[in-house]
Amino acid sequence: MIHKLHNLFIFFFLLQLPLQALADNLSSKHPQTKSDPVVRDSLQENRQAFDEIQEFAMQNCLEQCQRRHQNVAMGFEAIMTECHRQCEKKQALQRVQSNDLEEKSRGIRQFCLLAEKSDVPELLSLLKEDLNQRTGIWAEIIPTLGRLKDVRAIPLLTDLLQLADEDWLGREMSAQALGAIGDSRAVPVLIQSAWMAETRDEAIAALAQIVDARAAPVLVSAIQPDEEPQTQESAANGLIRLGSAAVADIRQELNNYSRENRQTQKRVQLCQILGAMHNAPADLAIRELAKDSDPAVRQCAQKMLQEKAE
Repeated sequence: MIHKLHNLFIFFFLLQLPLQALADNLSSKHPQTKSDPVVRDSLQENRQAFDEIQEFAMQNCLEQCQRRHQNVAMGFEAIMTECHRQCEKKQALQRVQSNDLEEKSRGIRQFCLLAEKSDVPELLSLLKEDLNQRTGIWAEIIPTLGRLKDVRAIPLLTDLLQLADEDWLGREMSAQALGAIGDSRAVPVLIQSAWMAETRDEAIAALAQIVDARAAPVLVSAIQPDEEPQTQESAANGLIRLGSAAVADIRQELNNYSRENRQTQKRVQLCQILGAMHNAPADLAIRELAKDSDPAVRQCAQKMLQEKAE
């Protein structure tokens, strides 16, 4: 009986290949055929058959997985959870290989939702492949690499951040992912990207998440009234995290004003950032600002000193 079921599974598995290949071929090479009612119905039937075979394959995968784990010291529910995860990943990767963009997208979304750190090599391979094919699955993979926080993704993500093409969204996502990973090896490229208009906001937000003194000058540069409020907030938080390592750059920027251009708003913001720090260099800078010629800056410093004394 088992032998017959095994043969039946092989038959259905082999059958799904031409069915899916036919659907993919017609959909990708002749998209206009989708508007033909006869062809559309035929494709729908093939897709339904494919889905049924995928369900059969899933059940077979689960049974095999359970047999492999039957001697493992795990509870039944834990085994079922792990087997479902493994089999769903396998099914997702099969969909990713489809030439049909809809099916491919469905597969990569499923795989990314299930992905763990052990799947990073597969994700990187798929991302490299998509750089040539340009199917758009990178939009699912890049955020997933950020979520997994695996340093193995840094080289490819930094390459993507520097890629000179029309996919500016991919560069933004790469900066966000590098910030989520939080490794200092990405800092030099993020600093370069922070001086480029299309990636400035995301690069500064990423640098703010990575505590690295090299980022202090570019973070200070974002404390400007004409910057996006969210970017200013990210930069301020990043400087506060840096603490004493950022004080020298903040003090230098505090002195960057003139009688004609007092830079009051920027200098008050920098005063508030120093006030949020808890270190001796910041306290010294605030005491100096308490004697500043600008009344607004002086008032800010005096308030910070009073709050620290309480």
